[in-house]
Amino acid sequence: MTNAAEYSLALLLTGALLSYVGGPRLKAACLWLIPAAAVLLIVGISQHGSGWWRVDRLGVPIGIAALVIGGCALHYANRQFHGERRADGIIASSFVVIATVLASDLAANPAALVVSWVATSISVILLLWAGSGNWSRSITAHAAKTFVLTDTCLVAGSLLGWWVVGRHAMTTSFGAHLPRGGAGAVILLAAAAVAAMGRAGLTTRSSWVVGTIATPTSLSALLHAGVVNAGALLLIRIEGLTGSIWGVEIVLIALSLSVLVVLAPRIHARVDLKGQLAVSTVAQMAFMFLTLALGWPVLAITHLIGHGLYKAGRFMAAGGALESRSRQRRQAPQGKHISSAMKVLGCVGIVLIATTFGVTQGGGVLAAMGVFGPGAVVLWLTRTKQPTIRPLATWIVLVLGLSVYGCLLVGCERLLGSSLPTTLWHAPWWLLGVLVAIVSTVTTRWGHRASSPVAVGVPHAPFIDHIPVGEAA
Repeated sequence: MTNAAEYSLALLLTGALLSYVGGPRLKAACLWLIPAAAVLLIVGISQHGSGWWRVDRLGVPIGIAALVIGGCALHYANRQFHGERRADGIIASSFVVIATVLASDLAANPAALVVSWVATSISVILLLWAGSGNWSRSITAHAAKTFVLTDTCLVAGSLLGWWVVGRHAMTTSFGAHLPRGGAGAVILLAAAAVAAMGRAGLTTRSSWVVGTIATPTSLSALLHAGVVNAGALLLIRIEGLTGSIWGVEIVLIALSLSVLVVLAPRIHARVDLKGQLAVSTVAQMAFMFLTLALGWPVLAITHLIGHGLYKAGRFMAAGGALESRSRQRRQAPQGKHISSAMKVLGCVGIVLIATTFGVTQGGGVLAAMGVFGPGAVVLWLTRTKQPTIRPLATWIVLVLGLSVYGCLLVGCERLLGSSLPTTLWHAPWWLLGVLVAIVSTVTTRWGHRASSPVAVGVPHAPFIDHIPVGEAA
């Protein structure tokens, strides 16, 4: 029986068809299909659908975030390419990308997830081709090579795991459990990890994600905010079937830390804003995989949604950000320096609030406060190092941001608790904070050596990308 998930996907594919054959007015009208799909998801969460795609508590918030990001990117693209020949292909391809990403979010079993994952890779290639106009362009070719390699690993690993575990493995609904620790489970989780890292461009060298900065802004926003972070959901879904496997988790931790250490200084070494945003995306994906490997899926989900919404806005506001930054540099510093005692009191207040949230809630909230609490302290000290017009307002904004994030974590844990995988282990709450502190210290020293005038006065901690002042401002 057709359910809300399938109706939502049908709406988006219909929008792709109509926007390809229709004129500018029809393209603008098709944008309303995206909020309609979001409404269907919200309504469908109370239903018990069946089939390969269905609405559940985990897929709905991630799917709605993908629709919001996709809708904003499509609206931007509709204005950016109005009257151009390539508008048909770009708008239609963007609709297909959003549909396939949503299909991945709403997949009910591994087979549906693998099909949706491969379909997303194909649609991304089509979108890059529509934006560049040539298959031989290095951007499209690089992405195609990456997807062919990693998606082949996912498909082959899924088929092999299916053969080892049994035919039921690929059609087993998420929430069931495969034999823990068996060869089939190891193969499935390892294949998913390879595909997730490939989609995120998780490499210290040439990454297809960084290469997309040459594409139009609307394409960059859609790819960096709505596509590359899908690997987190893939790992969460597959790990729900296989459980945590030490060998895979250790490799993922090592790779994530390596990418963070290498890429974080490069964020500020680049002089182009889109380049900074692109390198930051890969570093943020590494942090997200690190939280997953340490057994904190709620942190990964909130990071996935928050990073996607924030990064889409930053890409689409890149032009205005450059103008604003240039204007600020020409102005003389305003405000006044605050005393050391006020700085210390501000730090103590932030630490007390983060500690209160973490200790009273525990679990993933405690682990998150161990990372973002010190991050807020770093931002406070960085801001007050320069003359500040309203230091109290700055402190209040930081505290409110930290408190809102803590409340979101509490809400996500209560809403998604039953839908998340029960991992075999959780890392100590302080371990994530310690690892991030070590990475931040190392990358800060390297960053000072390689920093450009653009990066002066900007904190180099790779984990404070959610806050607008912490990335490339």
